[in-house]
Amino acid sequence: MSGGPIFPSSVFVNQTNGSIFPNFFAGGPGGQGANAVTNQAPHDEGLGVMASLSGVSTFDLRFIVPPTVPSGTMKLRTLALANATTGAGVITVLAANVSGGGNPSLVTLTSQAQFTVAWTSGLAGMYLETKTTFNFTPAGSDVIVMAFQPNGSGWTQAAVSTWIPTLIWE
Repeated sequence: MSGGPIFPSSVFVNQTNGSIFPNFFAGGPGGQGANAVTNQAPHDEGLGVMASLSGVSTFDLRFIVPPTVPSGTMKLRTLALANATTGAGVITVLAANVSGGGNPSLVTLTSQAQFTVAWTSGLAGMYLETKTTFNFTPAGSDVIVMAFQPNGSGWTQAAVSTWIPTLIWE
C-alpha cells in the first residue's frame, strides 16, 4: 500500500535576510491576484523563495513517520508554483531519520539530491512536480530531519516561488 502525503510537522525559516519566508501563492492563469482566478480557492500555502536568489538558504523541516510505515519507496514529493514563464529554481535536500529518544540536533544530515524545476511558457501558476528518492529507510514513528535548501547556484527564477514539500511512499 502506498501512503502519504505527509506534510512537515515543523517548519523553521533558518534565515534572517528575507530570502526565504512563509508564503501564500495566489494563483491563476497569467499571474497572481484576484483578477486572474476563476474559483473561490486560489491560494496555496508553502515555502516562499525570493526572486533572483543568490546564495543558499535553509528551511529546517521535520516530518513524523506514521507508526506503521507504508509499503513502497519513501520519496520527497515537491510541488513548485510561480507566476513565471521562464527561469529555474534549484533545491538541495539534506536529511536523516531520527528514532524516538534520538537528538535531532546531533544527527548527521546526508545529501539526498539536488533538483531543478524549470518554468517555461504556459507554466505560470501550474503545479510543477518533482520526486526525490531518499538514501535511507525510516522505521515507524521516526522523525525525518531535513534541510530543504533553495540554492542560488543555478537559480534563474526572477519571480517569487512557492514550494510545497511532502513525504509519499510509492
